[in-house]
Amino acid sequence: MKTTTHNLTAVLQNALIGVFIAGLFGVDSLSALLLAAVIPNALMLVFALVKFYITGAPIMERGMALSGLLKEIWISKLMERFYPDGSFLLEAEDMSSFVENNTINLADAGVDPTVLVNNSSYPIAISERTDVPLALPLDYYDTENTVVRNAEAVQLAYSKMESVVRQHRNALYKENVKKAIWNYAPSANGANTPVIEIGSSIIDAFIDAEQKFDDLDVPKDRRVVVLSGIHKAKLKKEDKVLFKDVFGQGGSGMLYSFKVHNTSVMPVYDGTLKTKKAYGAASAGDDIISSVFFSGYEVMRAEGTYDMFSRLKDPENRGDIVGFQKRFLALPIRGKYIGAIIGN
Repeated sequence: MKTTTHNLTAVLQNALIGVFIAGLFGVDSLSALLLAAVIPNALMLVFALVKFYITGAPIMERGMALSGLLKEIWISKLMERFYPDGSFLLEAEDMSSFVENNTINLADAGVDPTVLVNNSSYPIAISERTDVPLALPLDYYDTENTVVRNAEAVQLAYSKMESVVRQHRNALYKENVKKAIWNYAPSANGANTPVIEIGSSIIDAFIDAEQKFDDLDVPKDRRVVVLSGIHKAKLKKEDKVLFKDVFGQGGSGMLYSFKVHNTSVMPVYDGTLKTKKAYGAASAGDDIISSVFFSGYEVMRAEGTYDMFSRLKDPENRGDIVGFQKRFLALPIRGKYIGAIIGN
């Protein structure tokens, strides 16, 4: 507040000086007086910029506007292009609008009513549906801190700021994608969560995946498959014509009833148990790579707040320390209609 007051006072003083000088010369029209108020501030800004490029000194002296980093500018750069290249996350339900205090509040609907066929017994039973409230706190994603030499000067040169923020943005993006696709993958084979082994044909595995979703009456309009690099290569080797029809120039982007995406951070399954390994678990010799398929109606994503933390003029590191935090969540909504294709 003190910093803002100082800057506003300086601007007002410059404006009053300009109006006073204009009055001495007999200027009395409103438009001319307004111009006279703007000119001194414009000149001061030009002088400050010249001073910065020659000496490297801040545009505003310390104790004024640059007493701390402008978090809004850094965070706005962090938020740019968070979902590039049509990521599979865009296929999920966006529940960001339901986030309050970095928590999504939902209710799990109770059991469906019993359906009677050719009923002849009355009165018909009455039951009450009991919904279970769900509170889903968004995950915390924190970047490790980076030492920036003279961060106050960096924020004045956006190209330099971008190079600092880009590393943090990319690290957050990769971890969000990795955690999201891990969450979207089923833990194990189940009635509503099929896990299909490739066997001798990856194409047959996709046909089996489609048949599983057909049997579950999963809507066809938002079926999605996220391919691992290994499985994408297997598909190409097995049927180059089909591959070209899907991925080639002007290709459909559809593999049977699935819209196709791919990423390099796919979840891994235990080769013996055929169950999904824990997030971030160490690699083992019997690991099995996966591709994941799901209904876009049955998975969600939500973004929460961004924050920036900084410590200026750190005496031990001889620099300014910055780090970022982002709240994000991506989950299956009901734990149904998600599946995986596994095999190396």
